[in-house]
Amino acid sequence: MLAHYQPAVLIDLAIGRGVGAHRLMRGTRLFHEDILRGEACISPRQFLQLTANVRQLLDDDDTSFLFG
Repeated sequence: MLAHYQPAVLIDLAIGRGVGAHRLMRGTRLFHEDILRGEACISPRQFLQLTANVRQLLDDDDTSFLFG
């Protein structure tokens, strides 16, 4: 899946709420700069890791609502 759709929305949400890009991307084997260029592809496993990072770093009840 191209990383500039749903993953990019999730990344923008987290960064907008104060999460650092490096912490957010930890364990995904992706770089924020690659996603910004719009050329990165992301595997289901990488997207699940990104989602897990967001859930851990943004312990807010409204995160899923804002992402949805």
